[in-house]
Amino acid sequence: GSGDMTDDALLQEARGARLPAGEGVLPLFQFLDELPADCEIEYEVARQDMRDKTPSEKASVAAADAMHFMAQYHARKLETGAR
Repeated sequence: GSGDMTDDALLQEARGARLPAGEGVLPLFQFLDELPADCEIEYEVARQDMRDKTPSEKASVAAADAMHFMAQYHARKLETGAR
């Protein structure tokens, strides 16, 4: 797991080896549950597979990833009856 990673490996992952939101091991749904309703969040694209894409392509992928993640989050809320 990431607890065994060196500082250099963690830095490399943070800078370019991230997964789209919701596809990694972080409990992002639970994290969002704890944020205030009026809290602004940002989504950063730090993915190696997007390195050679144009800013417009990166923005389009980020928007699609964020919409997909939020749709999953909303569906989970509906299933659990949470607010």
